[in-house]
Amino acid sequence: MSSNENKSGPDEDFLLEHRRQNEIYNRLYVLGKSLNEQLSEGELFDIAGKFVTGDLGYERCILFKHDDRNGWFKIDMAIGYQNPAEQKVLKIINLLLSGAVIEYLRKIGQPIIHSQENPNEIVRDLTKSLFLREAYFELFGGDVEIPYGLIVIGNGLKSSDKDFTSIEFDSMSRLALGNFITQFSNTINNIVFYQAWKIEKASLEENIIKRTRELTAQKETFEAIYKTSKDGIAILDVETTAFLDVNPAYAEMTGYTIPELLLSSCMKLSIPEDQIRARKAIEEILQKGYITNFEKTCIAKDGSHVITNMSIVLMKDRQRMLASVKDITNQKKLEKNLIIERNVAEKANEELVEVYKQIQDSISYASLIQHALMPSESLFQSYFQDYFIHWEPKDVVGGDIYFFEILRDEEESLLMSIDCTGHGVPGAFVTMLVKAVERQIISKLKNQAESEISTSWVLQYFNKNVKKLLKQDKDASLSDAGFDGAIVYIDRKKGILKFSGAHSSLFFLKDGLPETIKGCRHSIGYTGSSVDFQFKEHTLSIQPGMQFYLSTDGFFDQMGGEKGLPLGKKKFLQVLRDHQSKPFSELKSILLKLLYSHQGDCPRNDDITLIGVKI
Repeated sequence: MSSNENKSGPDEDFLLEHRRQNEIYNRLYVLGKSLNEQLSEGELFDIAGKFVTGDLGYERCILFKHDDRNGWFKIDMAIGYQNPAEQKVLKIINLLLSGAVIEYLRKIGQPIIHSQENPNEIVRDLTKSLFLREAYFELFGGDVEIPYGLIVIGNGLKSSDKDFTSIEFDSMSRLALGNFITQFSNTINNIVFYQAWKIEKASLEENIIKRTRELTAQKETFEAIYKTSKDGIAILDVETTAFLDVNPAYAEMTGYTIPELLLSSCMKLSIPEDQIRARKAIEEILQKGYITNFEKTCIAKDGSHVITNMSIVLMKDRQRMLASVKDITNQKKLEKNLIIERNVAEKANEELVEVYKQIQDSISYASLIQHALMPSESLFQSYFQDYFIHWEPKDVVGGDIYFFEILRDEEESLLMSIDCTGHGVPGAFVTMLVKAVERQIISKLKNQAESEISTSWVLQYFNKNVKKLLKQDKDASLSDAGFDGAIVYIDRKKGILKFSGAHSSLFFLKDGLPETIKGCRHSIGYTGSSVDFQFKEHTLSIQPGMQFYLSTDGFFDQMGGEKGLPLGKKKFLQVLRDHQSKPFSELKSILLKLLYSHQGDCPRNDDITLIGVKI
C-alpha cells in the first residue's frame, strides 16, 4: 500500500465519524424542538426508547419510574426484550430510593458505565438481573433528593459490538446519549413543573382576580418560550476553544452567523465572571473525558446575555471537544418571576388570613352577645321540678333562640322556642329582632294584671310586628325573613297550660305515653304569610310531675343513618316513653347520643334547640 493510501484511511474515518456526528446531532436538534410540556409522559418515554435503540443503535432501553406512594423505582417501559422469561423477571425488579444503586447515583451526580472491560461493582448484580453485558445508568428528572426516574441503556448478554453500538468505546454516541438525557430530564421536569404551575394558578383564581390575569399571561409566556427553545451543537478546539464547527441552532442562539462564529471562540463569548470557571471545566473534561450540566453565560452579538446549560465531551483525538448547548435564559427568568409571584400570593394569603381572623373574632363576640340574650338557667331551676336545655347553633352563632319569663306572679311563666330563617350570621340577626319584639310582649303581659294571657295573641303580635319591622307589609319588601316557633304559657296556681305553635309542636307524656299537639301550618313573618292569621290555642290541665318537650326542626331533620335520611320524630318519642322515669340530665344525654349516632359522618343540617321541663 502506498504512503498516500496510508494517509487517506484516517481521513476517511474522520469524515465518516463527522458525518455520523452530524446525523445524530441533527436528529437531536429535531427532537429538541419537538420536546415540550404538551407531551404526555408515555409519549416522552416512547421517544426516548426509540432514540436510544433506533438512532443511537443500542440494543436495550429500560425506564424506571419512582412511585411516591411507596418509594420504589419500578420499570415503566422496557425495549429490546422479546424473551418471555426475561419479561417475567423484569416485572418483579424494583429499586429502593435508599438502595445502593440509586443512592450511589444520587451521591456522584453522574452516570455509571458498566462493561466487561471496566466493571462497576455497584451495578454488577443489577446489570446481570437486567440480562445485560454492558450498561449505562443515569437518573433523570426530579431533584437530588427524589429523582423522577432511572434510565438504563445497554446491550444483551449474547450481543456483540458488531451488532450494536458499544457503550464503552463509542464516546460520541455516549455524549449524544448524555445530551439527550439532559433534554429528556428537563422535559420531564417542565411537564411536572407546568402541571403544578397550572394547579397553583387555578387555586389563586378563587381569591385574587389580578393574580389570575398575571398567571394567565405568565402561562402564555412560558408556552411561547418553551416551544421556541432549541439546542445548539459546536465542535471546539481544546487549547483555544475556537469554534471549528457549529450548527444553525447555536448561531440562532447567539445572534452571530456561522462564518462569524468560526472566526471566534467560546471563551471569547463568555462573560468575564465565567471565564475562570470555564477554564476549570476544560481541565475537568481533560481528566474525566466529559462534563454535564455546566451553566455559563454567553454574550450575544447584540450585547445581551444568554444563559446556557452545556454538556461537553472530549473527542477521541483529544484535540477537540463536542459541546451541546441549551438556552435556559428564559427558564431562569421564569423561575425568578414565579418566586416573586409566589411571594406576592403568600402575602395576599396572609392578608386574607388576617381578614378572616378579624371576621371570626367579630362572630365570636357576637356569640357572646347571643348567649347573653338567653334566659338564666336559675329561672328554670326555681320554677320546674326538673329540666334540660340543649342549644347548639350549626355555626358560631345561630338562628335558634329560646326565652323563659316569670310573669305577673311566681306561678305564671311563658316559655318560647324560636327557629329563625337560616343559620349562622343571617339567622343570628333575625334573633336580635325577635328578642326586641319579645321584650315588648313581656312588657304588655306584665302590665295587664287582670287579663287572660293568650299564646295565640303572642304569635299574632309577633307576626304583625316582625312583618312591620321588616317592611313585609309593602309590595317592594327586600326581606323574606321570619321564624317558626312554639309558645307555652303555664299557670301552676290554676293548673293549666296553653300552647300555640307556628310550624312547631308540643310533646308531652300522658298516662306514660307520648302525645303530640301540632302547631298551625303558618309561619311568623315572611312576605307570603297573612298578617291577620289567627293561631289556634290549646289548653291542657296539668299536674305535678307532667313532662313537656319543645324542639326546633334541626333535631328531627338531621340527615344520617345508612340511607342518609332524616332522624324524624318516631325515635324521639320512643326515647321519651322508654326513659321517662330517669332524671332529665340522663334523658338529655340519651337524646343527644341518638342524634350524634344517627348523624355519623354527615354534616350538620341546621341549628338545634331541645327543651324539656317537668312541672
